[in-house]
Amino acid sequence: MEGQSSYTLSIQAGTSIKIRVPIDLKFGTGFFPSTEDHIYMDGKELRILNGFAVLNEDVGILSKVPNSLKTGDPEIMYQQLKQKENKIYFFSDNRIYQTVDILNIPLHDHSSIVQGGPAFGTYFIDYDQSDVNGGGTN
Repeated sequence: MEGQSSYTLSIQAGTSIKIRVPIDLKFGTGFFPSTEDHIYMDGKELRILNGFAVLNEDVGILSKVPNSLKTGDPEIMYQQLKQKENKIYFFSDNRIYQTVDILNIPLHDHSSIVQGGPAFGTYFIDYDQSDVNGGGTN
């Protein structure tokens, strides 16, 4: 994550991702993580880990990056536990924050109209034969 922004991801349940905020002191870019243990946001007390917090820990959890390279950049692992929406925050030491919205897009294969298909050039149209050619069959 770079800059003050909001990001959007679709992650399936059981998936883990690493999120990192790069810091480049030479060019003065990036953000140092908040040193607080918790913060109040969206009406909830959120636990902060290396500057990151997750809105709903029943849906996804944060953990330290195993075998992390010592880059000095704030980073965490996020694991999506349930197929639901969630939000990850990054709080900087100067109170700037960024968000990552986790969207719920269920697994689908476009095999039916409900799933956005059918695929492979087959299309669906919903009309009565009486709507075509004045009701005739020609």
